[in-house]
Amino acid sequence: MQDLLTAVLAYAVTAAATHAFLYYRSFQEGQLRAAQLEAQLANANLTALKMQLHPHFLFNALHSISSLQMIDSNAAQKMTALLGDFLP
Repeated sequence: MQDLLTAVLAYAVTAAATHAFLYYRSFQEGQLRAAQLEAQLANANLTALKMQLHPHFLFNALHSISSLQMIDSNAAQKMTALLGDFLP
């Protein structure tokens, strides 16, 4: 009877440890997935912000270049080249 009780107890401890390990691993995978989703959301927000900013920035830059063209054409050409390097 003592051996049976020891075997049942060993089985219960092994089953509980296995369950705890699998639960912890599942928890870690969930945490990793949540972090990945947060990173994707931040990237999507940044992309959306860039899409809103680019037309406004480009308009302002081109307006500045056109105004500078009348004053200093060499500086305007340099600014146009720098703008081309800056934009993707």
